[in-house]
Amino acid sequence: MIHEEAIKLAKDMLVKPFEGCAKKIPDGMLEAYPDPASPLVTSRQYKYPYTNIPYEELVELGRPWTIGYGATGKGIGPGTVWTLEQAETALDEHLIEFLVPLLKMFHHMSRKIQEILTQSNSEVLRTSLKDSCLTCINLLIWSLFVFQSGHENSITTYSFLCFFN
Repeated sequence: MIHEEAIKLAKDMLVKPFEGCAKKIPDGMLEAYPDPASPLVTSRQYKYPYTNIPYEELVELGRPWTIGYGATGKGIGPGTVWTLEQAETALDEHLIEFLVPLLKMFHHMSRKIQEILTQSNSEVLRTSLKDSCLTCINLLIWSLFVFQSGHENSITTYSFLCFFN
């Protein structure tokens, strides 16, 4: 089981700063919205609230539809409405789905590193290994971000990289 603090840290430091909880409607609920790069949004032909487009066409034109903190997939489309609690739960589940294999990999990697360090007296090897591990950890954190966001946005990517440099 993943510690609740690990999930909270991932949410607060890695996801929420880069993936807002968009499209709140007046009653406080959250409404699904089309991908900002989809033809529905980029074409000047379509105007919100998209009432003149047949539902099936609307689904395709706005794919992938998003709700909450970047949730996409089955059951999310035009007209999908969630509470903030549903968005938080979906984010927790998504992070757990990703973090379990990631933590297993970290555990395996840390055991291997410990083996190498205890077998070596070379300070050069230790320094090199430490640098390699830090690079690996940064890449793993980056993979969490890309996995969660589902796409690369150049401004968000730049912000994320600046955060870690």
